[in-house]
Amino acid sequence: MRFAHLLWAGLTRRKGRSVLTIVSIAAAFLLFGLLASVYGAFTSVGRNAAAAHRLVTLTRGSYMVGLPVGLYGKIRAVPGVRAASYVSGFFGTYQSLQQPVGGEAIGPGYFRVFPQYTIAPAAWRAYRRTQMAVLAGRMMAKRYHWTVGEQIPIRAPGFVRRNGSAVWTFLIAGLYTSKPRGMENAILMHWSDLDLGRAAHRGRVDAFLERIAHTRQATEIARRIDALSANSSHETKTQLSSALAARTVRQVADLGLIVYGIMGAVFFTLVLLSGNAIAYAVRERTPEWAILKTVGFTGEAILAVVLGESVLMLVLGALCGLALARGVVVGLNLRQGPHVPLAPVAQLIWVQGLALAVLVGLVAGVLPAVRAAHQSVTEGLRNL
Repeated sequence: MRFAHLLWAGLTRRKGRSVLTIVSIAAAFLLFGLLASVYGAFTSVGRNAAAAHRLVTLTRGSYMVGLPVGLYGKIRAVPGVRAASYVSGFFGTYQSLQQPVGGEAIGPGYFRVFPQYTIAPAAWRAYRRTQMAVLAGRMMAKRYHWTVGEQIPIRAPGFVRRNGSAVWTFLIAGLYTSKPRGMENAILMHWSDLDLGRAAHRGRVDAFLERIAHTRQATEIARRIDALSANSSHETKTQLSSALAARTVRQVADLGLIVYGIMGAVFFTLVLLSGNAIAYAVRERTPEWAILKTVGFTGEAILAVVLGESVLMLVLGALCGLALARGVVVGLNLRQGPHVPLAPVAQLIWVQGLALAVLVGLVAGVLPAVRAAHQSVTEGLRNL
């Protein structure tokens, strides 16, 4: 109890400097939380149990040309394929350029390949029997205030219609939820509606998706699928969804090196800042250490007090910074959806951040703490 009182007294005695130091620490951990969120968003793509049983078939040539939808029946018949579907991407804006809408035009069997979607039976029935209907992710619907039964116009210049218009009007047949929740930031439509309405690339899909029973069969099944279009004008490359995601991330940049490089520079500066603040506080309280020794405190106890103050200050700043990072990530995800690559500030990020705060607190406080512990009573009382 006496130890905790000394810690709190040390922080509150220098309120102004303590607040400024904690604000600086919070800013550093805000950056830590945001960078960890971005890194997590990229590295977790396709890294789940479902992705380990899902194959993706893309064209070996230009992605813009796509693949003929006629391959679907042949792919379904490949031994080892439990379910298959196909998709084409769809991108546009709702009402203004500041309200982007991303989605997929999906073929039959899509929800067998992606069982993580949850759709109410009534919404599913309305979607199946209605032309130009979409299922909207709950997060996207909340962001744009969409309601079931509403007609929404989406302007998509990259998907010009046969009548020359770039505006597509869809009926919201229902909402869906998913795990992870980031997949709720999209709309899902009938591929047939997109294909009948668009002026170009008719009869083409962006990718085929296959769900397999056993990952150990993935290589053989992929070889069989690719053999269907060997030596044709639309040769394919099939691979695990998780492998495709990892390769895509590596092509963007070495995110780990970038993130850890930035954080290394930030925390090196933070050690200097925190160490300077603690060292100043120790020098300012020189008489106090002498008095504590005269009433029975040992050098080890004073060492623990200074280190405790240092760690407490870092932990308070880390908690504030990580809480701010969580709020920023939630706000940006609600506002921008999948167009901002941010994963939730998960429990692991909190644990890593707090562990880092303790480590930085110990490193920054060790030299001032040793100095205070070895200070003589005579030297301290001289400064009264």
